Amino acid sequence: MAVMAMHAIALDVAITAGGLKDKVSDKSISTLTVTGTINAEDFYFISDNLRQLTSLDLSGARVVPCRLAALRFMRDTFGADELPAGSLAGLFLTHLVLPDSLKVIGEGALAGCGSLTAVVLPSALEQIGDYAFAGCNALGGIVMPATLLTVGRGAFMRCTALESFTVEPSARLTTLGDCALMDCSALRTVGLGAALTTIGERAFAGTALSDLDLSACRNLSRIGDWAMVMTPVETAVMPNGLTHLGDGTFLYDTRLAYVNLGNKLADVNDYLLAGTVLDGSLVLPTVSTVGNYAFYNVSTLSSVQLPETLTFMGDRAMAGMTSLRSLESKAASVPGLGLEVWAGVNQSTVPLKVPMSARVRYQAADQWQEFLFQDYGVPGDVNGDGEVTVADINTLIDIIMNYGEGFDEDTMMRADVNMDGEVNVADINAVIAIVLS
Repeated sequence: MAVMAMHAIALDVAITAGGLKDKVSDKSISTLTVTGTINAEDFYFISDNLRQLTSLDLSGARVVPCRLAALRFMRDTFGADELPAGSLAGLFLTHLVLPDSLKVIGEGALAGCGSLTAVVLPSALEQIGDYAFAGCNALGGIVMPATLLTVGRGAFMRCTALESFTVEPSARLTTLGDCALMDCSALRTVGLGAALTTIGERAFAGTALSDLDLSACRNLSRIGDWAMVMTPVETAVMPNGLTHLGDGTFLYDTRLAYVNLGNKLADVNDYLLAGTVLDGSLVLPTVSTVGNYAFYNVSTLSSVQLPETLTFMGDRAMAGMTSLRSLESKAASVPGLGLEVWAGVNQSTVPLKVPMSARVRYQAADQWQEFLFQDYGVPGDVNGDGEVTVADINTLIDIIMNYGEGFDEDTMMRADVNMDGEVNVADINAVIAIVLS
């Protein structure tokens, strides 16, 4: 009787595509191994009829093209080497081995398989479709093959037991879709490889990531809106090739104390770092704009340096930065400002350092004029000794002869005596005129 019971729950079959229904008479089986060819018709037979199946081994099967008589998930045609859309969704599978030759896991193919603890992905896999594993909340870990190219929207959304998501450093993965790992509340480790170019919106929102280092993703150029919102990220390092960080990428990540934005970011977008606890000093890369509320309520930053490329800062971009003790703008043209950029900041006590040639314009500009402007001393006092003498002419000659190398920034600012943005013979003549007068 025990032997008969074992035969009743486990079945090995060799089939020709479309023939699985003829090989399975007992629909209460819990273990199934399939070899031969298999198609969408066979997968939907499993989904519709084998509701007690817990283990499925398809390693010896090959998926072939199929056209169904009726639509399934708005499709009736399915290609070779593809796990059809929704084909195993909602089953009580705990263990799954996919066909070795499989290249595509279709949309929602395994969504809602809440008991699935182990899945063996094929070494030929290239694409994981939208919501393919969404809600597989018993899945603790999964190894991505090096052949994988794209991970679709919400592919692993709400896989609440998933602790790591990694690919080999040499892997081909280029795209991590919108919400791909959203609400994977146990996720602490990600490794995405050097080929990655795009991370979608909300990709890591609601995860447990604390240390996000993407510096090895050398080709990564774009991260979508709200990508890390509601995460406990403490440090974040972006690759130098990154050009776009979406709106609110780190919005109210209340543990984020350090971030490196790389050196090619085009803009600081709206709400990018609002509500974070960035500490110490921040040097912005060569961005052209700082968006609305970009650093809103970052009350822990003490020093900010704005780049020479900056042209505009949006509404309340730095409002609530109550610990700000120094601000520097390297922009020779005074950047335009939105509404109440520094609301809540005691600007009159915060020194503002700007290019000497632009100082008068900053002092006349709305909102900028409220800062405490740095005093560069007596005009013509290049060496900073409090006097204008022949020694200052000698310092200027040294600066010009050495192309400014070896001199600090303050000295170079004082060296531009005529405030034309350059240090040259004209500044020597200006010092001579001061000495003679």
